[in-house]
Amino acid sequence: FCARISVPVTIDKEVSTEKLQAPLDGYGFSSDCPESEFQRWDEDYNASLNTMEWLVKQPRRAVKKAVEKLDSMSEVSDAQAGRLNGFQMDDVREFTEKEEDAMISMHVDDIYDVSRYYQAMEEKDKEVQKVIERRMTRGATITLSAIVLGLFFVCFLPMVLTNRGNMESISTAFIVISIFLLAMGVILFICLVCLKLPLKRALRSFNETMSGIWQEVHEVLNKFSNYLSSVCNIRRGYSVLSYSEKNIDQYTLDIRLRKKHQSDIKMLRAVLEEDYKDFITDEFRPDPELSKPYDYDFGRRKEYEYPAPYPAATERQVEFLERGNFATVPTGFVKQIQLRMEELYDE
Repeated sequence: FCARISVPVTIDKEVSTEKLQAPLDGYGFSSDCPESEFQRWDEDYNASLNTMEWLVKQPRRAVKKAVEKLDSMSEVSDAQAGRLNGFQMDDVREFTEKEEDAMISMHVDDIYDVSRYYQAMEEKDKEVQKVIERRMTRGATITLSAIVLGLFFVCFLPMVLTNRGNMESISTAFIVISIFLLAMGVILFICLVCLKLPLKRALRSFNETMSGIWQEVHEVLNKFSNYLSSVCNIRRGYSVLSYSEKNIDQYTLDIRLRKKHQSDIKMLRAVLEEDYKDFITDEFRPDPELSKPYDYDFGRRKEYEYPAPYPAATERQVEFLERGNFATVPTGFVKQIQLRMEELYDE
């Protein structure tokens, strides 16, 4: 029988997560150095978009190819089915029923509605563009640095001019200027790095979204693989059971037919128990041994009517209409019969 057949649903040409992501390197300390970040981001975004457009088509194609192979994988030859004994047939029947229950609870995603992927990309694209818009250009960075240095020299120029005849004071001034310039350089570098961090975070957020899309697509493939595998195993199971039904021996068929009649009787008795449970107490519950057998040919494949049993031990006489007049009822839970006259009214 070869249960647990797996139907693969895979992409012919696998694509890595990196193909969907935007590279983090290549961005400078300003929005136009070493190149325009808007242009660079547009190229990276379009490259990711093209890869995603290819990727989201693959589940539909992979499922179609898997379904085309499903018929051949679901076939079980009579020679294979004929090698199974009765116990193995019972195992196949139990396995098939469990597979059906498992398949009903399975949930597969819609492989045609991919708009959520494009919507997620567009949202991350807007976030990155907003960050780039807030970043300074190379000209603005140089201008701001020049203004800071100019203000610094203007502040220190009076000290240099006042002590131009005092070499010791001039040396001290130049040392202070050098230390300040070094500190300004370090502070400027730290500021540029900090200004670059929001862009890095936006790019990482975009890459995380693309990784999520890649993972979701592959989860969809796995879900369809599990679903089609269940379909395949169920079809194989029913193929084996169908062979068993066609080639069943007469003795087993007779036993199964009588069990079917017994099941029908038990089901109808259960319905009676439920309908009359408030009336039938343990005192008046019929003894099963006193029940009369049904005069039917249970060797025939026929749906019989099974009326409720009325054993003689439960017959009872109750007063009817007037005192001293008795009627016999074929059940033990009726204590009396009352008749009431209803007046008729003309409309």
